[in-house]
Amino acid sequence: MMFIKRIEIGQFGNLKHVALDFKPGANLIVAPNEWGKSTLIDFIFAVFYGMDHNKADLRTSNRSRNMPWEQDSMSGALFYEADGLSYRVGCEFGAQKRMDRIILTDESLGRSSEIDGDPLGKHIFGLGEHSFNQSVYVQQMSLALNVKDDKKGELLHQLASLGTAGTVDISSTAVSKSLKEALLSLNSSKRQNSVIPNLENERFQLQESLAEAHRREAREAEELLELHALNAEVDLLAGRVRSSEHKLQKTEYLLQLQNLQESVREEHAIKNQQDLAQKQLEELESLKPSVNSEDFIALEKEIRQLQVENTVLDNTGKNLEIERGALQHELSQAFSQSEAVDPEAEGEPALYERRQELRRRDQACDKELRAAYARQQQKEANCSQIQDKLAAAIVPDTQDRERKFRILGLALTALAFISALVLGLVWHPAAFALALLAGPGFFLFWKSKEFSSDRREHEQKRKELENSLTKAETDLAEVTAEVEDLEKQLALLEEEQSLLEDEETQIIQRRQKAKVREENYHSSMTSHLERRTKFCDTIDSLMARYPYLNTDAIVDKLKSSQDLPKLNDLEFSTRSRIKAYPAQLFEEEADAGKRRYSAALDLFKRFTDSYFELTAYVQDLKQNRHQFREHLRVLSSSQGSDRLLPAEKRKQLLEKAAAENFPVTDREIAIAIEEEDYPEDLNKSLDRRKQEVQLNRCRYSQALSEHSKKQAHMALAYRYSERSENIGLQLEEVDERI
Repeated sequence: MMFIKRIEIGQFGNLKHVALDFKPGANLIVAPNEWGKSTLIDFIFAVFYGMDHNKADLRTSNRSRNMPWEQDSMSGALFYEADGLSYRVGCEFGAQKRMDRIILTDESLGRSSEIDGDPLGKHIFGLGEHSFNQSVYVQQMSLALNVKDDKKGELLHQLASLGTAGTVDISSTAVSKSLKEALLSLNSSKRQNSVIPNLENERFQLQESLAEAHRREAREAEELLELHALNAEVDLLAGRVRSSEHKLQKTEYLLQLQNLQESVREEHAIKNQQDLAQKQLEELESLKPSVNSEDFIALEKEIRQLQVENTVLDNTGKNLEIERGALQHELSQAFSQSEAVDPEAEGEPALYERRQELRRRDQACDKELRAAYARQQQKEANCSQIQDKLAAAIVPDTQDRERKFRILGLALTALAFISALVLGLVWHPAAFALALLAGPGFFLFWKSKEFSSDRREHEQKRKELENSLTKAETDLAEVTAEVEDLEKQLALLEEEQSLLEDEETQIIQRRQKAKVREENYHSSMTSHLERRTKFCDTIDSLMARYPYLNTDAIVDKLKSSQDLPKLNDLEFSTRSRIKAYPAQLFEEEADAGKRRYSAALDLFKRFTDSYFELTAYVQDLKQNRHQFREHLRVLSSSQGSDRLLPAEKRKQLLEKAAAENFPVTDREIAIAIEEEDYPEDLNKSLDRRKQEVQLNRCRYSQALSEHSKKQAHMALAYRYSERSENIGLQLEEVDERI
């Protein structure tokens, strides 16, 4: 399925910078006139089938019709999807067709190619430009432009008839139908029971039967000839099948001989290698002691034990060296620190002086702490006194009374003056005496002022006491912090004094442990030297037991038949390297032991390498011998159920070939191979022979099937058919009757 997903037009006709997206199915574009709907259709057609040459006629030339004004190029892109893959078609159209370029890009693979030759629509739709125009693409006004004037009338007439009567030839059909109906009614009314029409009808039927009989007899004669030809073809193809099968058997025989020849060469090579491996094993077994002896096989365990012993000796030696350095450092440190215990020691301060200094600092700190305790008690007493005064200083709660007296005073004063003024003016001048009622109001107002002043005085006194309490608490906190610092200093001095005592005890214990450690070191060193000497003696014993392993590249020497070392002429010996072991001084004896141990390690490494190299060589020889036997077994099993070796199988095959008259001698076999279609590759010849056999068998089967079908067809088709002679007699009788 193919559908257009998106169209991007840079410049085409009156469309500029236009982008439209589409979905699968039918898409309807609704736009005003002259928007460019027809131009959009022209662009789609141009993408798939290109544009024509630049013609002057704007009605027939899509290039001239869509070229923008005062421009010489058009461009755009069309995106579509086909068979699940997305493609992009970018196009550029110039003033001439040679300037056009259409680029197809596979977006899934990112590959692009330029469309040249057949248009893109030919590849996608399978339609040429003309077929596309006539079936899918309908241009605007194409009917009016493409129909000639002399055809317009006929076309319009057909369209009118089609719209009114449903057909384009209504007049001729009606006339023909009327004539036929008149002729039938005439025949049925006048000759319904007449004899001549019936006889003519019977004669016509007999003539048809006679013609059919002649045609059938002609076909029968042709089919008889075909049957004889098929019979001859079956015989010919049967001979070809036998011949091709014989050639196939011959090619299979030659190919089998060729494969056997390669297997025979492989068999001879394996046997030669097997003999060589057997000879090398016999030479190894002649060594004394033999490599197959139980002692030689058990030697690997002894070597493993010596390797473990070597590792233990190396680790022990390294540990003793480390222990020696650590012991020397510990002894020097223990005795240097023990000097500090003596009060008369020089250099760093003695422990005695440090103890005296700590005692003096402790006494001074204790004195300062007692003074701080006294100051702390004084500050606490001051705080208690201020708190008691603060608790006694209670501020009277007279705010409500002040507000009440102030309101009553103001109300009485205002009422007295207003009443006196109103009544004095309205009623009688004596009423002005009511102003005297303002006196109690002034008293109440003055009383509220007195309560307020007393309350503020108490509040001021309480604030002063609170400030004094805050200052006293601050001083108390400072004194308390000073006391805590002094207590911490005193605790640190006590801890330092305790550490000093522990240090003195540790120095004494360290010196004692160093002496014990020194004794253990000397004991371990003595045991290590004895063990190392025993290891060297064991290496000497191995050299004497297996002298031929005291060499390098032992396998190469065995392969090149070189002489191996013997017991009387060893190449190296541990004792031959060290003539004497002086024991006057410990250092000299230790150096001699180190040299002997180093030489023993070199010999042991060479001995071990030679042993494992020789053991691996023996195992390889035995494994190769087993593999050679397995290869021979595989070669024999590949020759069939009789499990013969290739040489025996070839001999048996030649005997059978002689009985079937196939080439037997090497010269005859070479000539037969050269006569093959592909002498350099008989597998191709075999495939060719098989194809020929299959083709001949197929042709033979087809020919035999056609022959059988033809026989059955003729037996059934012409058994009950009437002969032409009988039909001719019947036709003569009808003619006489007419």
